[in-house]
Amino acid sequence: MLKPEPVKSSSNSMASLRGLFVLACLLSAALLAQAQHESVIYNFTGGIDGAGPLSVIRDSSSSVFYGTTFVGGCGGEGVVFKASPGGEATVIHCFADLWDGGVPLAGLVQDSAGALYGTATQGGSYDYYCPEYGCGVVFKVNPDPPFDYTILHTFYGGSDGTAPNAIMIDGAGNLFGTTFAGGTHGWGNVFKIDSARRFTVLYSFTGGADGGGPVQGLAEDAEGNLYGLTEFAGTYNAGVIFKISGTTETVIHTFTGGSDGGFTRGSDGHPILDSAGNLYGATTVGGSLADCGGIGCGVIYRLSTSGVYTVLHNFTGGSDGAEPNSSLLRTPAGVIYGTSQSVAYKLAPSGNLTVLHDFVGGTADGIYPNGGLVMDSAGTLYGSTGSGGTGCCNGAGVIFKIYK
Repeated sequence: MLKPEPVKSSSNSMASLRGLFVLACLLSAALLAQAQHESVIYNFTGGIDGAGPLSVIRDSSSSVFYGTTFVGGCGGEGVVFKASPGGEATVIHCFADLWDGGVPLAGLVQDSAGALYGTATQGGSYDYYCPEYGCGVVFKVNPDPPFDYTILHTFYGGSDGTAPNAIMIDGAGNLFGTTFAGGTHGWGNVFKIDSARRFTVLYSFTGGADGGGPVQGLAEDAEGNLYGLTEFAGTYNAGVIFKISGTTETVIHTFTGGSDGGFTRGSDGHPILDSAGNLYGATTVGGSLADCGGIGCGVIYRLSTSGVYTVLHNFTGGSDGAEPNSSLLRTPAGVIYGTSQSVAYKLAPSGNLTVLHDFVGGTADGIYPNGGLVMDSAGTLYGSTGSGGTGCCNGAGVIFKIYK
């Protein structure tokens, strides 16, 4: 029987081992220096402060966070809140009277005067089209006492649509948004509420090649064109990316549901445009169909101004998570930050994805991050999770920060 030769030590081999040990220590130190840390700023209790927070925005002048929860509060139908960096939260509006709306499923936007705007998917009108839950509203609320709350539009479920998604505001104070359903053909609308608070339908989807069931909010370019996505319809019934110029819709990409992704879901979030006019976003499924039970785990994509569609990252359902949230943060240097079902990540221009934090749940860090991330001048990232934390019922969600 052959036996392995014993290892003979020598001064050269020992020196090599010492060199490797020093190199490993240096690499470990470098990794630790770049390590990201997560901490919870606020734990929702699931009581009067609500539960299940959506995307948060941050007031750069005061560092206060604003957002919505889709359940909880005094009426059980969600709240609008503000939270300080020190961990104190104030309910700005509680959705208790469903004529004023309820169950907001998207975050907020803020105008130059500080007023907040958002949508609620239920409440408002209980007419023929929405007799049980209501068709939803667009609202405005003052973030300071006495927290004046105003309904800007009540949806009736007919030609004006039903179930509004995230809202967008331009520099002139005009609001733009989409409804998931309703409209002339029943497949949803793109609408505008001007600064005089007049409501106009810009486009009604037919459910054909033009798409159907628009989701999320919109992005606007320098010429005033609007960009958005639908969940359904299109040539392959996997949704489309569309452009609205005035009242004319143009499909600029049709999802196949395969390697390019598709079936983007959710009321929150929006695509983003860079300074050159390239469009970035994320799809809920698609990509590598070998993953996530054969439907794919979702992708991050770029659509160039010339119409070239590029997948920047395929989610695997492994360490990078799955079902990325569609609201992305992109820096001028081209770095993209976002969240998937279980992690916060950073995507370099080279295509390399780094997991910044893996949400394990429980009381420590929350679980199921909702929406996108916001960044302060120091590079600290902020966001929210829909569950976890110390609140009731296995956690009612948290606001968190990720920092070096």
